[in-house]
This record gives sequence, structure tokens and C-alpha cells, in this order.
Amino acid sequence: PSGQPTCVPSGQPSGQPSGQPTGQPTCVPSGMPSGHPTCSPSGQPTLTPSGQPSGVPTQAPSGFCDMCSVPLGNASDFVVLSYAPVVDSGSSVLGGNLGYLSSCANAFGTFTFQNGGEEHVDDQLVEFAMLDMAVAYMTAKYAIVPAPILWPMVMGQSIMQDTTITCGIYKIDGDLFINGIVYLDGNNNPNSVFIFQVSGSIQTAPDSEIVMINGGEALNVFWQTDSTASLGSYSLFSGTILAFCRITTEEGAYVHGRLLADNKYMLDTVLLLDLYNPNSTCLPGSF
Repeated sequence: PSGQPTCVPSGQPSGQPSGQPTGQPTCVPSGMPSGHPTCSPSGQPTLTPSGQPSGVPTQAPSGFCDMCSVPLGNASDFVVLSYAPVVDSGSSVLGGNLGYLSSCANAFGTFTFQNGGEEHVDDQLVEFAMLDMAVAYMTAKYAIVPAPILWPMVMGQSIMQDTTITCGIYKIDGDLFINGIVYLDGNNNPNSVFIFQVSGSIQTAPDSEIVMINGGEALNVFWQTDSTASLGSYSLFSGTILAFCRITTEEGAYVHGRLLADNKYMLDTVLLLDLYNPNSTCLPGSF
């Protein structure tokens, strides 16, 4: 529609790319970015604080819900995409495609695919998806329009617990801990966008839930982390995780979204999957 901001960042190819990209995506780029956090944070604090942090907006400022989304490009064809080994330690069901490069990673275990999903290794779709995943990670990390809202800290920790969050960009310093039920409110706009820029790791407590309400769509939710993401047992997670390092899920975790691990610097990490409860009536990655 007229007046809608352009959501494709400079240098991002439009539409489906044609032809073979020049060269194989590099698994280990030369040099780690200066000051980048390690992929093995030591220890995790306990999710014990209660109550809503002060300073969290209760209503979206004008224009927030019409912000640009994060372009996933060919990465949107996958529910799991990783440079690191993908290990199924349980009975995972994927509601879409699994992709990786054999020169960087392998998959171990038996995956059950739904919605026509399948395993892709070293094909053209995976190679383009890897490149687009890197673009998406950087786009989410450096998104500044509208101005990011700094998430308040409680006792030195960034916590989302039993709260409702409206669309916008949220900047979280350090590790983010999610407990209880967190509602993402779309304000009756299916194009509402949520971007969470986390400088540390993301951890969800067991049985925690991230729930979309008032027309919000999981396909417009992006969790960018400079470190790792860990989803607790029997937790419900909504949105796309763009992780610099590994992503792990514990038994019974349900993901309505995508797990994209752009961890090409740390090849000794492992992605563990227990994504789907067979008794559920819906599928991860079904949007």
C-alpha cells in the first residue's frame, strides 16, 4: 500500500534469487567481531523475581505497529536452519524443512516431518537460506526505527513474567529470562511487528508461555540473541529465534515459529530438538 515503508534493507536481493551464489558460504569467517560475546556463558540465574518491571509501556506508541518486519528471504522456507550439528534427542516433529551444510554440520537422530517438510543438505535452497539468515540476523540486531525501548531490569536481571507487551522494538541488556505467561498484543493489526534485541542469552522457564493475542501473528515476532537460546520443558514459544550461537530445547517444548542458528563461528555447538507434542492439534512452523 502507498506510504508503507520499504522493508528490504540495502543489499538484500528481492524475490527468489536465480542462479548459483558465488562461492560456498564460509563456515568459519576470518576473525570474530571485536567484543562479541562468547557462545558459552557461565551459569544461569534463577527465575525467581515476581511482578512486572516498571517502565514497560502498556500501549504501543503511534506508528509502532506499522514498522517494517525482518526479511527472512529463503530462510523462511525452513523451521530449523543451522550451521552447527542438529541433534534430535527425543521424538521431534518438524512442521517444515530442516536445513544445514554438511561441511559445517550434520544431523543426528530421527526426525518426523509434517506439512511437507523434509531434510535439505547442501542444496541451492540451503545455501541461499544461510546467506539470508545472516542478513536477517543483522537486520534484527540493528533495527532502530522506531527507536528501541530499553527493557527495565529487576535486581540486575531482565525478566518477562506474567505481562502483556505491545508491538515495537525492545532492547534487552544482558540475559533475558521468560517466566509465566507473556502475551504479545497485536492491537488488532495482523501486521504488528515485535523485535527483541537481546545482548545476552534467552532462557524460558519450564511450562512458560508466549501467547499471541488481539490479532498478533507469530510470523512477525523476532527474537535476536547475541548468544544462546534455551527453551524449557513443556514451554510454548512464539516467533523466530535468530541466534548467534546454539539453540537448545528441552523435552516437550513447543515452538510456533522458526529456530535459526547463525552460529558459523562456533562449530562445536549442538542444536537439540524436542519441538512437538504428538497430542497437540497444531504444528510448529505452521504459519
